[in-house]
Amino acid sequence: MSQTITITNTGTAPTGTLELPDLSGLDEPGGAPGANFMVSSSTCPSSLAAGASCQFDLVFTPSRHQNSAPWTGDLTETASPGGTAHVSVTAQYTSKLVFEDRPATLIATPGADAATHFQITNSTAGDIGPIDFNFTVIGGMVNVAGTFTATTDNGVAIPPCSDMMTLHGGDSCQWLVTYTNVTGSGSNTARLTFDTSTVHGSVLFSGVGSP
Repeated sequence: MSQTITITNTGTAPTGTLELPDLSGLDEPGGAPGANFMVSSSTCPSSLAAGASCQFDLVFTPSRHQNSAPWTGDLTETASPGGTAHVSVTAQYTSKLVFEDRPATLIATPGADAATHFQITNSTAGDIGPIDFNFTVIGGMVNVAGTFTATTDNGVAIPPCSDMMTLHGGDSCQWLVTYTNVTGSGSNTARLTFDTSTVHGSVLFSGVGSP
């Protein structure tokens, strides 16, 4: 998602050196200042002539692939001489496929699995699909404690997901992600991805083996 920002020198003399746009005032709640924004496609020169304008694209790349509440931040541009210009930026992430908050780390002892139901929802009124699901075990970060599996559970109210399914508007499906402790202490990671021609998303799971 991007927004085009225009800068105009309304004075009668060229500006001094244009600084890079300051993104530190654009802070996604729970994230580092400016970490979810970047500047691209800039036409701005090092100095802006009197009466001249230039543009750049402010790109929003949120760190969490889920719906978020809108928030407003302050973007600044500075030149000396020339002063500082401010513009208010409102950002909100809304996805067609929304998954629930990332589950807590799965901690399993030998002989006792840890599991979580992971829900995905189509937030639009239309159908989305077919959805290509992939569950990849990335490997052990510290030793190799256990194994991950992604299955479905017919014993819960939410229907199970299936590879290459079509999810109707407003409907949800779920995966049962299980971590089995094999060797005691250690940790592993796994990634669940979903892809269509227009929608892409992924979530990372962590598994910790406790002896």
